[in-house]
Amino acid sequence: MSEDLPYNTFRYALQDDYGYYDGAPVEQYANSFVERAFENTLAPTLAVEAIVALNIWMAVVHELYAQVKLCRNQANVAVGRSSESSNIVLPVDIAAAYYIGDGQQTGSSEIGHLLYRLAEESGELFGQDIMGEAEINTKIIRYLNTIKSEITVPDA
Repeated sequence: MSEDLPYNTFRYALQDDYGYYDGAPVEQYANSFVERAFENTLAPTLAVEAIVALNIWMAVVHELYAQVKLCRNQANVAVGRSSESSNIVLPVDIAAAYYIGDGQQTGSSEIGHLLYRLAEESGELFGQDIMGEAEINTKIIRYLNTIKSEITVPDA
């Protein structure tokens, strides 16, 4: 992730003059935050939600950057897609899997484990549940599908 812009933005924003965040190397900022959340006994689910919000989100963003890099590399090579390359798992698919998670039910804030479920829960709390799904989830899924449909077109 060291080449991803969001990772470096957080890293440089959070580090002290010596390259540390909360007593550990700044590269471990998400781990430091989660470790601190484990110490919070007033909000027992905070650590789990911190793990999902920080680490899983960065994995999603990393896969999207990997998709951009893959597209750039293919554009630089200027080679047409073969039938073999069209069967590969695209980073955008991996990003979607990290975002949604396994066992998630559409629109459910109770069944599921990852970012989609957290967004559903937040959508309900803030009145953003539109037609059975949090507005942000509708948009993210639509954008991921748009990315996939645009990059899978021949000569994209």
